[in-house]
Amino acid sequence: MSFCLQEHNIPMDGIIGCMREFRMNDVAVGEPDSSHKMLPCFGGLSEMGTYFGGGHIVSDETLTVGSDLLLSFELRPQHMTGLLFHFKGDKNSLNVYLLKNKVFVDLNDVRVTVTPHKSLCDGKFHKVTVSKQETVIQLVVDSISERKVSLSLSNPRAQYSLNIGGMTNRGSPVSPPFIGCLRNVTLENKPVAFQRGFRVFGFVNINRCPAD
Repeated sequence: MSFCLQEHNIPMDGIIGCMREFRMNDVAVGEPDSSHKMLPCFGGLSEMGTYFGGGHIVSDETLTVGSDLLLSFELRPQHMTGLLFHFKGDKNSLNVYLLKNKVFVDLNDVRVTVTPHKSLCDGKFHKVTVSKQETVIQLVVDSISERKVSLSLSNPRAQYSLNIGGMTNRGSPVSPPFIGCLRNVTLENKPVAFQRGFRVFGFVNINRCPAD
């Protein structure tokens, strides 16, 4: 006896939205034992931004980065440690990440660190700017700025892959993914739109963040 249907009219695409208090025969089903590519529902108000709940985003194509670089974004973390951005080239790599409430930028063997005066997990958005000009790299978190000068920073124009929020393979300076919200991400003063040119892996809501 076969339990497989020869034909079915079940939609291949799932619903877009949230379900709660699911019951069958008037009995609460409860939480599922497992899930696949499901995002958590926001219990209250939401706002514009991208929410990372343990997943990450990968650029479809490589990005061209020259001797100068300008990356800016706002973050509202829910955990004090996590990978934010990972640029990987043939010979160079750039990592921006949180580690125990500090913001780090690693460019090859050069590291810049900013220690905020207060916790970044305060429910507010904080602006972060990473800039590189020839041999100088600078990190600004809100009003706190640190910079380093190194001859090894003078890199030629090259192609880089980009991971945002985490990685599936090794090579990240921190293993936990970023948990929280990002918004107003710009690269070279151009807005970065995650809706096109990026692939989503795991729990990421590209368009909305919980407001509380």
